[in-house]
Amino acid sequence: MKTFGEEDALKFAHKSNRRAPLTIRVNAHKISRDKFIEAMKEKFPMECCEQSSVGIRLREHVNLFQTEEFKNGWFEVQDEASQLAAFLVEVQPKQKILDYCAGSGGKSLALAPLMNQTGCIYLHDIRSRILQQAKKRFKRAGIFNYQIMQPASKPLNGLRSNMDWVLVDAPCTGTGTYRRNPDLKWKFDENMLQETVELQRKIFEDALKYLKPKGRIVYLTCSMLKDENEKQVEYFIQKHGLKLVNKPLNSALDFDRMDGFYGAVLTRT
Repeated sequence: MKTFGEEDALKFAHKSNRRAPLTIRVNAHKISRDKFIEAMKEKFPMECCEQSSVGIRLREHVNLFQTEEFKNGWFEVQDEASQLAAFLVEVQPKQKILDYCAGSGGKSLALAPLMNQTGCIYLHDIRSRILQQAKKRFKRAGIFNYQIMQPASKPLNGLRSNMDWVLVDAPCTGTGTYRRNPDLKWKFDENMLQETVELQRKIFEDALKYLKPKGRIVYLTCSMLKDENEKQVEYFIQKHGLKLVNKPLNSALDFDRMDGFYGAVLTRT
């Protein structure tokens, strides 16, 4: 209610009960979107996403993971908003990225084709097991300019003040993905929100240590709440002497077609 107001809150609740769209991201390292559609159009009805240049929305829900095209690394399942959030990292070849909350590497996989197998993507997460999933996905995608950084490892310390980009896909309440994770709504309360806000601030402060003086840090959540988004960015700006590079991403207005994502690019003043 504090974020939306009563009327928009009811609309959000109604939309959150609908089935989420099935969206994929074409792996541009292996195939273009046009060639992918030409090869697959007889198998599955599909349409191009409006905002992501590598996104495709399927018109029906099907099992894609058993297809040869998936096994050959032609695509990954990824919501369009998640793709747009990843592309806030406007990485150039030969640059260095630290994906600080990498999980299984979905955002980094979206960025990797832009680097032409140069530079390096460093994948960090406190969950070692999920990083092994990232390793499998990168192999399938044919991407090799990456390194797995285990938490609290000595190599991780060597990255301090050395990254062109730091990506912080922060843990959040997940309110923008309720359609995919309906159980989350029953776990939400004010105490959880406050704990999450504090955790996000701690993670962001830790991640900022790895940024070059003129580098850029990208803060992402799959939340629709101002406490985790706009208010957090205001806090980061005041606390750490940062400024916004451009207008933040907020996919709430396109919630019919994609998940709710927020993303802001910041740099030091």
